[in-house]
Amino acid sequence: MFEDTRESLADLILHEMTHGHVYVSGRGDFNESLASFIGRQASLDYFRRRYGENSKPYQRAIERFADEGRFDDFIQALYIELDSYYRSSPAHPLRGREEIFRRAKDDFLSWRNELHSIRYDWFLKVPLNNSTIMGRRRYGRTELFQKVFDVENGEWAAFWGQIQIAAEAMDPFGSLEGIR
Repeated sequence: MFEDTRESLADLILHEMTHGHVYVSGRGDFNESLASFIGRQASLDYFRRRYGENSKPYQRAIERFADEGRFDDFIQALYIELDSYYRSSPAHPLRGREEIFRRAKDDFLSWRNELHSIRYDWFLKVPLNNSTIMGRRRYGRTELFQKVFDVENGEWAAFWGQIQIAAEAMDPFGSLEGIR
Protein backbone atom coordinates (compact mmCIF):
# COMPACT_ATOMS: atom_id res chain seq x y z
CA MET A 1 0.00 0.00 0.00
CA PHE A 2 2.86 2.39 0.72
CA GLU A 3 3.97 2.12 -2.89
CA ASP A 4 0.52 2.80 -4.29
CA THR A 5 -0.65 6.16 -5.63
CA ARG A 6 -2.13 8.86 -3.43
CA GLU A 7 -5.41 8.41 -5.29
CA SER A 8 -5.49 4.70 -4.52
CA LEU A 9 -4.56 5.22 -0.87
CA ALA A 10 -7.22 7.89 -0.35
CA ASP A 11 -9.77 5.60 -2.01
CA LEU A 12 -8.79 2.68 0.23
CA ILE A 13 -8.95 4.69 3.45
CA LEU A 14 -12.32 6.23 2.62
CA HIS A 15 -13.65 2.87 1.42
CA GLU A 16 -12.77 1.20 4.71
CA MET A 17 -14.08 4.13 6.78
CA THR A 18 -17.42 3.72 5.02
CA HIS A 19 -17.79 0.24 6.52
CA GLY A 20 -17.53 1.81 9.96
CA HIS A 21 -20.30 4.27 9.11
CA VAL A 22 -22.78 2.00 7.29
CA TYR A 23 -22.85 -1.77 7.34
CA VAL A 24 -25.90 -3.83 6.43
CA SER A 25 -25.68 -7.36 7.79
CA GLY A 26 -25.99 -10.03 5.09
CA ARG A 27 -25.71 -7.51 2.24
CA GLY A 28 -22.10 -7.78 1.15
CA ASP A 29 -22.69 -6.48 -2.38
CA PHE A 30 -24.45 -3.39 -1.03
CA ASN A 31 -21.74 -2.73 1.58
CA GLU A 32 -18.80 -3.17 -0.79
CA SER A 33 -20.32 -1.27 -3.70
CA LEU A 34 -21.33 1.60 -1.42
CA ALA A 35 -17.81 1.70 0.02
CA SER A 36 -16.34 1.65 -3.51
CA PHE A 37 -18.53 4.57 -4.53
CA ILE A 38 -17.71 6.56 -1.39
CA GLY A 39 -13.99 5.82 -1.70
CA ARG A 40 -13.92 7.19 -5.22
CA GLN A 41 -16.32 10.11 -4.85
CA ALA A 42 -14.93 11.31 -1.52
CA SER A 43 -11.38 11.00 -2.89
CA LEU A 44 -12.35 13.17 -5.85
CA ASP A 45 -13.82 15.74 -3.48
CA TYR A 46 -10.67 15.63 -1.34
CA PHE A 47 -8.27 16.12 -4.26
CA ARG A 48 -10.41 18.88 -5.76
CA ARG A 49 -10.59 20.77 -2.47
CA ARG A 50 -6.97 20.14 -1.45
CA TYR A 51 -5.23 20.78 -4.78
CA GLY A 52 -7.79 22.52 -7.01
CA GLU A 53 -9.71 21.49 -10.10
CA ASN A 54 -6.82 22.14 -12.47
CA SER A 55 -4.22 20.29 -10.41
CA LYS A 56 -2.42 17.15 -11.51
CA PRO A 57 -3.50 15.17 -8.41
CA TYR A 58 -7.16 15.94 -9.09
CA GLN A 59 -6.84 15.16 -12.80
CA ARG A 60 -5.08 11.86 -12.00
CA ALA A 61 -7.89 10.97 -9.60
CA ILE A 62 -10.49 11.73 -12.27
CA GLU A 63 -8.67 9.51 -14.77
CA ARG A 64 -8.17 6.69 -12.29
CA PHE A 65 -11.78 6.58 -11.15
CA ALA A 66 -13.08 6.93 -14.71
CA ASP A 67 -10.98 3.89 -15.64
CA GLU A 68 -12.34 1.99 -12.64
CA GLY A 69 -15.88 2.94 -13.60
CA ARG A 70 -15.39 1.81 -17.17
CA PHE A 71 -14.00 -1.53 -16.04
CA ASP A 72 -16.85 -1.90 -13.53
CA ASP A 73 -19.37 -1.28 -16.33
CA PHE A 74 -17.61 -3.90 -18.43
CA ILE A 75 -17.82 -6.46 -15.61
CA GLN A 76 -21.49 -5.62 -14.99
CA ALA A 77 -22.28 -6.22 -18.65
CA LEU A 78 -20.36 -9.51 -18.57
CA TYR A 79 -22.28 -10.56 -15.47
CA ILE A 80 -25.61 -9.78 -17.15
CA GLU A 81 -24.58 -11.74 -20.24
CA LEU A 82 -23.57 -14.75 -18.11
CA ASP A 83 -26.73 -14.55 -16.02
CA SER A 84 -28.89 -14.50 -19.14
CA TYR A 85 -26.93 -17.39 -20.61
CA TYR A 86 -27.29 -19.54 -17.49
CA ARG A 87 -31.02 -18.76 -17.26
CA SER A 88 -31.46 -20.09 -20.81
CA SER A 89 -30.61 -23.61 -19.51
CA PRO A 90 -27.93 -24.36 -22.11
CA ALA A 91 -27.15 -27.98 -22.98
CA HIS A 92 -23.40 -27.45 -22.47
CA PRO A 93 -23.08 -24.59 -19.96
CA LEU A 94 -19.32 -24.77 -19.45
CA ARG A 95 -18.53 -24.77 -23.15
CA GLY A 96 -20.78 -21.76 -23.74
CA ARG A 97 -19.43 -19.97 -20.68
CA GLU A 98 -15.88 -20.38 -21.96
CA GLU A 99 -16.93 -18.84 -25.27
CA ILE A 100 -18.42 -15.87 -23.40
CA PHE A 101 -15.18 -15.49 -21.44
CA ARG A 102 -13.11 -15.66 -24.63
CA ARG A 103 -15.24 -12.96 -26.28
CA ALA A 104 -15.02 -10.83 -23.12
CA LYS A 105 -11.22 -10.92 -23.22
CA ASP A 106 -11.27 -10.01 -26.93
CA ASP A 107 -13.69 -7.17 -26.24
CA PHE A 108 -11.52 -5.93 -23.38
CA LEU A 109 -8.46 -5.94 -25.64
CA SER A 110 -10.35 -3.78 -28.16
CA TRP A 111 -10.73 -0.84 -25.73
CA ARG A 112 -8.06 -1.45 -23.07
CA ASN A 113 -5.68 1.10 -24.62
CA GLU A 114 -8.24 3.83 -23.92
CA LEU A 115 -7.63 3.42 -20.19
CA HIS A 116 -5.43 6.14 -18.72
CA SER A 117 -4.17 4.92 -15.37
CA ILE A 118 -5.11 1.32 -14.65
CA ARG A 119 -4.40 -1.41 -17.19
CA TYR A 120 -6.22 -4.36 -15.57
CA ASP A 121 -3.62 -6.77 -16.91
CA TRP A 122 -4.85 -9.39 -14.45
CA PHE A 123 -8.07 -9.77 -16.47
CA LEU A 124 -6.09 -11.12 -19.40
CA LYS A 125 -3.83 -13.32 -17.29
CA VAL A 126 -6.17 -15.18 -14.95
CA PRO A 127 -8.47 -17.98 -16.01
CA LEU A 128 -11.92 -16.46 -15.81
CA ASN A 129 -14.64 -18.16 -13.82
CA ASN A 130 -17.86 -17.21 -12.09
CA SER A 131 -16.05 -16.43 -8.85
CA THR A 132 -13.71 -13.97 -10.56
CA ILE A 133 -16.63 -12.10 -12.11
CA MET A 134 -18.74 -12.15 -8.95
CA GLY A 135 -15.81 -10.97 -6.84
CA ARG A 136 -15.24 -7.93 -9.03
CA ARG A 137 -18.97 -7.27 -9.38
CA ARG A 138 -19.39 -7.18 -5.60
CA TYR A 139 -17.27 -4.03 -5.45
CA GLY A 140 -18.39 -2.40 -8.68
CA ARG A 141 -22.14 -1.93 -8.53
CA THR A 142 -21.77 1.81 -7.99
CA GLU A 143 -24.17 3.17 -10.61
CA LEU A 144 -27.15 3.44 -8.24
CA PHE A 145 -25.08 5.26 -5.64
CA GLN A 146 -23.89 7.67 -8.32
CA LYS A 147 -27.50 8.25 -9.36
CA VAL A 148 -28.54 9.03 -5.77
CA PHE A 149 -25.55 11.35 -5.35
CA ASP A 150 -26.49 13.16 -8.56
CA VAL A 151 -30.18 13.40 -7.58
CA GLU A 152 -29.06 14.95 -4.30
CA ASN A 153 -26.86 17.41 -6.25
CA GLY A 154 -23.69 16.15 -4.62
CA GLU A 155 -24.91 17.07 -1.14
CA TRP A 156 -23.37 14.52 1.19
CA ALA A 157 -25.90 14.95 4.01
CA ALA A 158 -28.85 14.34 1.67
CA PHE A 159 -27.04 11.41 0.07
CA TRP A 160 -26.39 9.79 3.47
CA GLY A 161 -30.05 10.27 4.36
CA GLN A 162 -31.04 8.23 1.31
CA ILE A 163 -28.43 5.59 2.10
CA GLN A 164 -29.73 5.21 5.67
CA ILE A 165 -33.23 4.62 4.32
CA ALA A 166 -31.89 2.05 1.84
CA ALA A 167 -29.83 0.34 4.55
CA GLU A 168 -32.98 -0.27 6.59
CA ALA A 169 -34.94 -1.69 3.64
CA MET A 170 -35.36 -5.41 2.93
CA ASP A 171 -33.75 -4.85 -0.47
CA PRO A 172 -31.27 -1.96 -0.19
CA PHE A 173 -30.43 -1.88 -3.90
CA GLY A 174 -34.09 -2.10 -4.83
CA SER A 175 -34.98 0.83 -2.60
CA LEU A 176 -32.43 2.98 -4.42
CA GLU A 177 -33.82 2.11 -7.86
CA GLY A 178 -36.95 4.19 -7.25
CA ILE A 179 -35.07 7.41 -6.51
CA ARG A 180 -35.43 9.95 -9.27
